[in-house]
Amino acid sequence: MSRECLIRFLGVREDCVASALGSLGHRARSLEKVDRAFSFGIIMSCMNINEIRQFLIKANRNGYGNESVKPIEEIDGSHTIIFEDGDYRCHDNYFGGEPFGGREVISYSDKAVWMMVYYGFVEDVSLQAQVYVFLKESLLLFNDDLPFRGPARYENGDWLYINKVNGNFDNFYGEEIISYKNQEVYKTRYQGGLVDV
Repeated sequence: MSRECLIRFLGVREDCVASALGSLGHRARSLEKVDRAFSFGIIMSCMNINEIRQFLIKANRNGYGNESVKPIEEIDGSHTIIFEDGDYRCHDNYFGGEPFGGREVISYSDKAVWMMVYYGFVEDVSLQAQVYVFLKESLLLFNDDLPFRGPARYENGDWLYINKVNGNFDNFYGEEIISYKNQEVYKTRYQGGLVDV
């Protein structure tokens, strides 16, 4: 397979193909070895992180915060939301209830490339329904640079959402807090980043 065919077939940049071929050295002399060399790992080494981020933005707009999205109820009692676009797939699966926990995984060509785990709870269960309405509202107002969970700060009447994140898209952790009338009523901690790339 020629370099031009690889570029067209894989949809990667020419400099990535050249870099990958160069790094393989004498191990990629035959066409068969070149074909095998362009496995998922090498494709992903060329992938732009921004492409994954842009997909997550789409997935989040079509995820838990979107009232029109109905989670799938799984046999184990968990709930799942799936969003797909081309070769990308976002799988958000969570348990709970109070407290709750889950994980969100982005796959490219059926291989995980990014994930986030989260765990949280509503401290005042008498406000549970209202908390989750406000949480969903907040989650749709995320920052495009760090499109996981909600914005750094969002207020609506007596409700306040705060999201403190450390790190960047490929390696991060954070905490989100919701307060009602200056009293903390909800907290979630989360962590994630790129995986296996």
